[in-house]
Amino acid sequence: MRFFTPELYLRFGSPDDAVALAADAEWETAIARYSAHLESFRGKMPSQVVNLSEMCLHDADILLRQEQQEPFELACDKDGPAPWPWVLWYGVFTFAVRLDDQVLDILYFLWDHIAEKPAPQDWPFSKSREHWLYDEIDYRPGAGGHFVHHVLLSTGIALSIPFSAVLITRFPVALAEGEGRSKQPA
Repeated sequence: MRFFTPELYLRFGSPDDAVALAADAEWETAIARYSAHLESFRGKMPSQVVNLSEMCLHDADILLRQEQQEPFELACDKDGPAPWPWVLWYGVFTFAVRLDDQVLDILYFLWDHIAEKPAPQDWPFSKSREHWLYDEIDYRPGAGGHFVHHVLLSTGIALSIPFSAVLITRFPVALAEGEGRSKQPA
């Protein structure tokens, strides 16, 4: 995370008013810097990446996060496998999150492996149930252009998801009576 770092988030919630106020000002600066950063490559983003960059998933419940990788099978001739010195693979990463009355499935088509940075040792928040805190998107030029989605979770874990394409699907969730919305008379 370059703009909304775990350290800044911790200072933002500090019980020391001076520290919290300074972090608040720094947070506002980070918002402006991140907006300018996004604008610098907005023209290179496919529509689904634009949609991802405009979504606010703050406090969404993480229902699933899963990476799947498979070797890429190459056709070989009768003399054996192709003579490449590297192994080809493909991978996908899935986030399923619940936000209000929707479940969102975010499917990333990976160009590299996920990087997971563990929580800082003094992370004061619960690690038992994950929520989405903040995220950032970066652009990596070259080879058709790729993206990295950095996500800070409430457990203090920071994920870096290197992707070339993303698919976002929304599903409505029926809320039980008394949970969020009340039933309307027929």
